[in-house]
Amino acid sequence: MSLLTLVGAVGVAVAIALFAYFGVTMLENNSLAGEEQQIASDYGTIVGRQEGGTEPTATQDLCAGVECAETRINCPNGAQVACRNACSNGMCSNCTPQCGAASAACQPEWECGTWSACVNGSETRVCVDQNGCDNDTRTQPRPCQSAQQVAGKVDIVDIQFSSGIDDRKKENWNGEWVLLEGSNVDMTGWKLADAGSHEFTFPVGFVLTGQVKLHSGDGQNTASDLYWNCCRRPIWNNDGDKATLKDAAGAVVDEFAYG
Repeated sequence: MSLLTLVGAVGVAVAIALFAYFGVTMLENNSLAGEEQQIASDYGTIVGRQEGGTEPTATQDLCAGVECAETRINCPNGAQVACRNACSNGMCSNCTPQCGAASAACQPEWECGTWSACVNGSETRVCVDQNGCDNDTRTQPRPCQSAQQVAGKVDIVDIQFSSGIDDRKKENWNGEWVLLEGSNVDMTGWKLADAGSHEFTFPVGFVLTGQVKLHSGDGQNTASDLYWNCCRRPIWNNDGDKATLKDAAGAVVDEFAYG
């Protein structure tokens, strides 16, 4: 082999070695750069989706704004217990109240109405348990208080059915009257009626002490004189009529007929 040939062979070998080293390094660098570009591209896609809002980032709360009712039961001891029903996936599910939480006896809370008129020596009022311990409503009686004490019955003593002058004029109607007599009787809500369609209701708080005249015409009520203040014609018929007195409960107390 000549010297020239030997030098050429060595040069080729060196060139191959250098290419192998630098070529591989460049390929690796290019590969890493490609991966970095792909990662950056993927990251940009994710960020773009989050910022653009094209895809949801959280699960929707189906129970938002849903308010479930209570379940209530009455326990054997009379107490009432409750629990709040729970929401799941937008639907309310029933809970089961536990009577063990209400081991103490239910404490009633009574709310009472006003006392009624005095009837037969007593008055009543209706009371309702607001806590519903036994779903009870009670009527509570008591003796009539102070001026409401009943010391006797009420009688229709007399009826003046004509004024004796022109009954066609209303200013003469107060000459007609019914005379009632009693002792310390609260007549609130009592009624006096004729045989026709006329009916007088005694005013609230009126207590009969002695005698009172109920006049057919108009006027201002006092302890001794009351007025119908109602009608277009006289109350009592001249040829015969009947007066009926009823207490606040509707029971007939007295009657008076003439003619």
